[in-house]
Amino acid sequence: MKTLAASLLHLLPPLFLLFFSQPCWSTDKVEQTPIPDWVEQTALPEKSTLPLDQIEDGIYYVLIDRQVRVTELEPHYYYHFASHIVNRQGVENNSQINIGFDPSYQQIELHSLD
Repeated sequence: MKTLAASLLHLLPPLFLLFFSQPCWSTDKVEQTPIPDWVEQTALPEKSTLPLDQIEDGIYYVLIDRQVRVTELEPHYYYHFASHIVNRQGVENNSQINIGFDPSYQQIELHSLD
């Protein structure tokens, strides 16, 4: 029988997020878009046993990838997070995803939430 944490593992791991400023216009919509061409995609590591010393607050971060593209107009940010929730504390602390942004000058594009 699967535990609650094991059931939720497949919900959170790869979160692809592009967060960039739009100073000339704004929107309060969050859109799903393909990963931009400028992003150097990082593959998830092979599954293995979790290093117990790297589990913090019930979560093990498999991948944390942050990339920035600086252009003449504005910077573009790309974040890719993959994690495993390993216990009840992890479920309690990570069962919601919060993304802060100011729609008056920023826009969010989600590429994948698996």
